[in-house]
Amino acid sequence: MGVKLTPEDRLRYRRQLNIINFDESIQERLKNSRVVVLGGGGVGCPTSIYLTVAGVGHLTIADGDVVEITNLNRQIGYCDKDLGQKKAPLLQKKLLELNPAITVDIHDAWVDENTLPGLLQGCDYVVDSFDKNKSRLMVNRFLVANRIAGSHAFIHSFSGSLLLYHPGKVKQGACLNCHVNEQSIETPEVAVFGAAAAMCGLFMASQIIFYLTGIEPPCDYNFVQYDLLSASTRSCILRGNPGCQVCGTERSH
Repeated sequence: MGVKLTPEDRLRYRRQLNIINFDESIQERLKNSRVVVLGGGGVGCPTSIYLTVAGVGHLTIADGDVVEITNLNRQIGYCDKDLGQKKAPLLQKKLLELNPAITVDIHDAWVDENTLPGLLQGCDYVVDSFDKNKSRLMVNRFLVANRIAGSHAFIHSFSGSLLLYHPGKVKQGACLNCHVNEQSIETPEVAVFGAAAAMCGLFMASQIIFYLTGIEPPCDYNFVQYDLLSASTRSCILRGNPGCQVCGTERSH
C-alpha cells in the first residue's frame, strides 16, 4: 500500500484531477514514484520543475556543477544571484518552494560508474540530461542491464530529441548504444536556443508521467524529435541494432 493523497493534495492537483481518467489512483501513483534527474541543466531544470508541480513524490537531483553566466539563457532553475553556487542545492530549494509536499534529495557531486548504482537503486525512472555521449552511454548501460526505464535528451540549436528506453513497452526498440557511441562526433560547445531546451524538458516530463501512471499515448514510439523553427514534431519507433553490445542479447530472446 502506497501513500494516499491528503486533502491538500486534492486541492493542489485539482485541475489535473479534472482530466478525464486522471483520477486519484493515477495521482497516487505519481505520489509514490521516485525519479532520478541526472544533470540539473537546460533539460534537467524544466523536467524536474514540471515533475514537481505534477506531484511526483520523490525526486533526486544529481549534479556536481556550479552556475555560470553562460547557463542562464536556458537553465531556468537559476538566476544571476546564483552565479558560482552549486546547482543541486539551488534546484532542490526551488523545487521545494514550488511543492513542499514532495521529497527532493540531491547528489552534489559528479556521477560516475561507481556512484551511479547507488543513485539509481529503487528508482522508477531516470532522466538522462547529460550533455556528453560518454556519460549518456554509461547511463544507458546501467538502464539496460537493470531494466530501468529512462530517457536520453539531445539539444542542438532550435531542435531537440528524446530517446525513450521503456523495457517491454516498445518491441524491438533501440537503446542508445544502438545508434550512438563514444566515437560519435561532438562539438565542444553545443549551440542551444533556450526554448528548445525547455521544450525538451516538457516532452521529457510528460513522457515520464505517462509511463509512471500507465496513461497510454495514442501511438507506439520510442523516439521524439522536434524543431521549433519549422514548428514540426515527429515520433517513431527507432529500431534496435541486433548486434548491439549492450541490448542485442535482450532482443534476441
